[in-house]
Amino acid sequence: MKTANTTHDRAPMPFCFGEQYVVPSPTESQTKGPREVIFEARHLGPTGSVNGGFLAGTMAEEIDAQTVSVRLNAPVPIGEPTYIFSDGSEAYLRHSDQTLVSATIPKSGVGEARFASAEHIASSPELDVDLGPFRGCFVCGMGAPRGLGFEPHVLHDGRIGGVWHPKRSNLIDGRFVPSRYLHAVLDCPGGFAVHRQIDGFALTGSLTNRVDRLPEADEILVIVSEATFRDGRKLGATTTIFSESDEVIATSEAVWIRLGGESSTAKSPELVGSSAK
Repeated sequence: MKTANTTHDRAPMPFCFGEQYVVPSPTESQTKGPREVIFEARHLGPTGSVNGGFLAGTMAEEIDAQTVSVRLNAPVPIGEPTYIFSDGSEAYLRHSDQTLVSATIPKSGVGEARFASAEHIASSPELDVDLGPFRGCFVCGMGAPRGLGFEPHVLHDGRIGGVWHPKRSNLIDGRFVPSRYLHAVLDCPGGFAVHRQIDGFALTGSLTNRVDRLPEADEILVIVSEATFRDGRKLGATTTIFSESDEVIATSEAVWIRLGGESSTAKSPELVGSSAK
């Protein structure tokens, strides 16, 4: 991730996975590359494909901006060669002549969730979910011992919160948390927030993320996510990473796409499933 060209006005959310959209193919005159990327098995989201937030972080490193919009157009396979094309303002990840992920600089900025203290979150009940095919998720999966270890709690007002200790993941060797891990951990909390509103499951369609600074690996961070809208199969969530003292570290607005039909039913936290990243 590079830092430049950021704004902080609100904007309509970008295109989401599951709708009809023609993704332009990168041309040599538009982009640099290709650069080969093979994603490891530990970067899993749903079974067999890469975590959406980790993809967002990977693509954000190709863009000359602090705020990046990432569209997930199709699942990205684990362990197979993919190729990134970028010109600094746009980036595309391609596999087998198909553009799977695209990233751009948004024209406006990103909202923020309301802060909740680490004490409030720790005293709130854990979210009881069946992760199913997402048990190995890089961010929240209980079957991912080399993952980031996000554990969701349900706050008194229905929002999702978590206290995150980056150093405990055993993935961070340096002083600071890598930006791609911040993007990754911005994904799943929003999934938990929107899944409390529906039967079944949803997939991340798009993420618009802003990283304000890289925290030190031994900082204690607070993550709060709140559902923002529901429109047919589209569901919105805003997720923010804070320091313990209420400083915004990074924030995200996401659109999720519910699998299946148009109808949805509000559910209690004990009955909803996990997010598909």
